[in-house]
Amino acid sequence: MNTDYPKRSLNFNFSVYAIIIFLISYSTFDFAQESKKIFQPLNGSVLLSLEGSATFSQTDYQTPNIDFAWRGLGEYYFNLYSKYFLGARLTGGSGYIAGKQTSFISQGISRSFQTSIYYAGVGIEFGYQVAPQIFPYIASGVNTLFFDPRYYSGGRLPNNAKNLYSRRTTSEYIEIGLRYFLTDHIAANLSLDQYFVPTDYLDDLKRGTSNDSYSQLNIGISYLLFNKKDSDGDGVPDDEDRCPNTPWGIKVDSHGCPLDADGDGVPDYLDKCPNTPKGVKVDATGCPLDSDGDGVPDYLDKCPNTPKGVKVDVFGCPLDSDGDGVPDYLDKCPNTPKGVKVDATGCPLDSDGDGVPDYEDKCPNTPKGVKVDAFGCPLDSDGDGVPDYLDKCPNTPAGVKVDAFGCPIVKDSDGDGVPDNLDKCPNTPAGVKVDATGCPLDSDHDGVPDYKDRCPNTPKGIRVDRYGCPLDSDHDGVPDYLDKCPNTPRGVKVDKFGCPIPADKYILKSDEYFGTGSATLLPSATSNLNNIVEKMKEDPTSRWRIEGYTDYENPSSFNQTLAFNRANAVYLYFVRKGLNKNRFDIIGTGGYYKISSESKILSKRNNVGVVITKIK
Repeated sequence: MNTDYPKRSLNFNFSVYAIIIFLISYSTFDFAQESKKIFQPLNGSVLLSLEGSATFSQTDYQTPNIDFAWRGLGEYYFNLYSKYFLGARLTGGSGYIAGKQTSFISQGISRSFQTSIYYAGVGIEFGYQVAPQIFPYIASGVNTLFFDPRYYSGGRLPNNAKNLYSRRTTSEYIEIGLRYFLTDHIAANLSLDQYFVPTDYLDDLKRGTSNDSYSQLNIGISYLLFNKKDSDGDGVPDDEDRCPNTPWGIKVDSHGCPLDADGDGVPDYLDKCPNTPKGVKVDATGCPLDSDGDGVPDYLDKCPNTPKGVKVDVFGCPLDSDGDGVPDYLDKCPNTPKGVKVDATGCPLDSDGDGVPDYEDKCPNTPKGVKVDAFGCPLDSDGDGVPDYLDKCPNTPAGVKVDAFGCPIVKDSDGDGVPDNLDKCPNTPAGVKVDATGCPLDSDHDGVPDYKDRCPNTPKGIRVDRYGCPLDSDHDGVPDYLDKCPNTPRGVKVDKFGCPIPADKYILKSDEYFGTGSATLLPSATSNLNNIVEKMKEDPTSRWRIEGYTDYENPSSFNQTLAFNRANAVYLYFVRKGLNKNRFDIIGTGGYYKISSESKILSKRNNVGVVITKIK
């Protein structure tokens, strides 16, 4: 049996041990800095664990097969009296590691293997309590290992069968893990181990320069014995803890109560003012009371009842920037010069109430309500030496002599009250009211003075005649600015809008609508005919009779025909303009229609060509 194994490097394991020793030394130093002993559940306790594992081989075979194992642990934790914990452990377990080869190695070499393992050993564990239930750790140890490489079918692999190596060796491991306590005694475990062995025959093959190794991923459960309970995790066991519900991570005294360094009754972790002087009353945050909220604590505040929001000095008294004795928050004149007397609002006194403070007022006894200049003296706008409030002629030109009332001492030729030198209308009739320029008043601004205006209330902008009345161009009694029918023939009756009142009869004179002896409408007749058409359209259900007439000088038969043709010409014009032909009756009389009862000559002159009469 060959027992000459290649020597394995131990540098990695030495590094792990060095780290653990450093951590233990650091925790011991950290504990030395603490002012009291800290209790945590593992101190002085025994932990029993049972775990199932998944194994992963690192051998000369290309691919590890995941296999299984189990292990048991018994651990004792020393009393470090800190959040750190240190334990000694006994371990033992068994299981399998396996691998396979995906390509050909050499003749007689198996494509897979499964090695049974059995081990027992000792180790140390070191960790830190990061939360009441959470305990991460690192561990290392050494085991006695028994291994037996075989085919999956059960027979021993060739070198194993030939006893070319010992199936007993040692193994060293490094482990990282986490325990989570589900109850005061029961914890769930999760850890990862890396095992190093001083042999290359875990897979029955000796190849290369490195020894074989394997890993275990462990999950299991633990039970804690002989432990004391610390419900709030503050390092003081419940049976000694006077403040059993301290929040996690808060520093406490030996009785388990939060530290209160300044003794104000508010623990340090809640105290926003940790250095409060002894005996000073504080609020819930541990800060000195500030009853008026001015930022100066009561024990320093010389003005304890300052209104909210008012700026104060270091003694808690309201600021008085100008030193006038009135604090800024009440001072309506915050920049008063030093030494000036002020009223209750902090503003300089103004005895005569003219808006100019006494210390600047050169006319301190100005009557109430009088406008003054910057020096507090009454205004004299025209500079005539008479103040405005006494001046009855406030716009006197510069240099003009005035009387005691501020009025110029000059002639007023037309006696209208405006002196000649200001009078723009110097010959105003006696008794006529005038404006400031001496011109007659024109109240409605139509250009006609009131004393001549027969229509004194004409609206602004309306054109008027020489009597001041609105123009009425068509003389229908409705002024142009109200007349919606501005060109109404003279004599036609109109409504209030100046529009003709609809008629029941229209008389068309022959000499205005037709030529002599003709039934053809003259071009000049179309305007009046169109007006008649519009009136007929306003009453669409009305019916009309159109009668044609002539004079008495022509033969009867000629007159009969001419009369009808004239009536028909008007009828056809109406139809062309859109009027329904069924609205009309046409008659040609051949006689004449007098519109005057005077002589025959007059009747002939006024004889009618066509008469249009409303019949319905």
